[in-house]
Amino acid sequence: MIIYQYKNGYRYNSDSIILYDFINKDKLKGIGLDIGAGSGILSLLLSENKNIKIDAIDIQEENVKLCKKNYEKNNLDYKVILGDIKDYKVYNYYDFIISNPPFYSKMQAQNKHLNISRHIDFLPLEILLKSADKLLKPKGFLYFCYDAKKIDLIFETLKNTNLKCEIIRFIHTKAEKPSNLVLIKARKLSKSDVLILPPLICNDSNGTTKEFNSIYQNIKVQSYDL
Repeated sequence: MIIYQYKNGYRYNSDSIILYDFINKDKLKGIGLDIGAGSGILSLLLSENKNIKIDAIDIQEENVKLCKKNYEKNNLDYKVILGDIKDYKVYNYYDFIISNPPFYSKMQAQNKHLNISRHIDFLPLEILLKSADKLLKPKGFLYFCYDAKKIDLIFETLKNTNLKCEIIRFIHTKAEKPSNLVLIKARKLSKSDVLILPPLICNDSNGTTKEFNSIYQNIKVQSYDL
């Protein structure tokens, strides 16, 4: 897998890799949508599953160009849409939606691309969840990661949609540190109870943990700067 990234812009990180691993365990089928696709890293990694096809949408023109370049380089016939998700007019279409949305509240001083990619104002959680509710087929799935400290906001906002959390997993940089990231699998019109998975611990006294290391070992990506 080859992926191009902007040298001085937003670059994918461990959040995307961990989220991909979380999603990929489900062996998805059908048509999906990557909201706030960035470089397209999530859909590129998931493309090894030949039972799916993924559309991508991003508000930044430079990300749309980057996605198209990465899809073409990897021989993927995926559609890329330039636009704001709240204005996207397809209804009840997608089998699943994936997103690594912005959730930081502090702006980067000089870099516009980083600001839009990381700041919560450019894709509020309420917009993400309501858009997913509109775009998903009944029983469709939404997978996303978010700031673990905002778990109360996540569940409060889900109540205003037809989406219900089915699986949740907390990520910790170290076992003794508070969780800094949470993975959510929600389903439209679900009646299931919430399954809380064991936490993922990234590092211990010996360095990276066996599980975290295995996630990265399974990623076959060559990255190049633009």
